[in-house]
Amino acid sequence: GPDRLLADSGAAILVDDDREFRLAVEGLLADESSRAEMGAAGRRYAVEKCSARDFLADASLFSVNR
Repeated sequence: GPDRLLADSGAAILVDDDREFRLAVEGLLADESSRAEMGAAGRRYAVEKCSARDFLADASLFSVNR
């Protein structure tokens, strides 16, 4: 699902709670090079792995966990 996509891209920090979210945001605000690296990783992942055809063919991206 979406968490897998974000984790695989290298362009996200996955957190479990409000405290982790705050720490992640504060860390990114303080570290310009980390922000740039994450942005570059996200772009690289999108260009290499996210063609419209591949995205639409991956049904797991559209599953809803209940």
